[in-house]
Amino acid sequence: MSADLSTAQPVSAVKESTARSVAVAMYCILLISYVLMAADRYLFPVLAPDVRRDFHFSLSDTGLLSTIFTLGLGMGGLPTGFLLARFARKTVLLLGIGIFSTGTALIVFSVGFPDMLLYLAATGIGEAMQPCSGDDELRAGQEGVHRVTLGHQRHLSEHFRVAPAAVASHRHFAP
Repeated sequence: MSADLSTAQPVSAVKESTARSVAVAMYCILLISYVLMAADRYLFPVLAPDVRRDFHFSLSDTGLLSTIFTLGLGMGGLPTGFLLARFARKTVLLLGIGIFSTGTALIVFSVGFPDMLLYLAATGIGEAMQPCSGDDELRAGQEGVHRVTLGHQRHLSEHFRVAPAAVASHRHFAP
């Protein structure tokens, strides 16, 4: 029952292969997260007339709902910097994904203006936390040319922003 040692991989090669697999999986999770965030960001303005009608919001309320995400996105850098100074990047990244995901899920259960405003602001804050911590986490494990792929990740997610908005808006413009 002796193993053929000539075909066995060294332990360091196995660890490197496992680390690479984990890095690829993390990259894919972040890419999917960015695509979903982009879809979320561009779908609400398309659905704003329906939200306004169904919830009986005023035009100014609907406008605030459409822009509060961006305000949360801008303000999200402040707590992210504070958290990054005290916790690991991975922890802050996971917290950002959790805040964004929770806010997005809770929007469905909104019953009025204040809670919808809070949930949309939370999605902006959660989304802001991800690039601040996630890109650095990915860059930390990459060498030279591989860092360029992070720019492609963002570029690719920008392209995916158009498709969901086009599909969602189709019903407004279709005959």
